[in-house]
Amino acid sequence: MKIEAKKVVTLEYDLYVDGENGQEELMEKATVEAPLVYCHGEGMMLPAFEQNMEGMNEGDSFDFRIACQDAYGEYDDEGVLTLDKKMFYNVYYRMRGKKIEGAIWK
Repeated sequence: MKIEAKKVVTLEYDLYVDGENGQEELMEKATVEAPLVYCHGEGMMLPAFEQNMEGMNEGDSFDFRIACQDAYGEYDDEGVLTLDKKMFYNVYYRMRGKKIEGAIWK
C-alpha cells in the first residue's frame, strides 16, 4: 500500500543527530516492538518528514536528512528548561512496576 494522506503508517527507524564531536549520534530508535505509528497528512509529523515518506510503499527502505530549519531549528541554550522532578511525581508512581524500555527511574 502506498503512503498517502489519511493512511496510517507504521515504521521502524533510527534517528541520528550531529554530535558535538562531528560524528553522528543515535538519538532515537523505533523498533518492531515499539514502532512509530502516525496518520499521514494529518500534521502529526514534521512536514519535511511526511514529504520524504510520501509515495513510499510497504517494505520500502528510506534514508533521508531533514535540515534544522525544516525541523525544530538550531539548538538554543535559552530554550532549555530545568524542571524539578517533583513535577513528575504522579507519573513516576503510576508507571512504577511497568517496564518501559530505556526509562531510568531515580
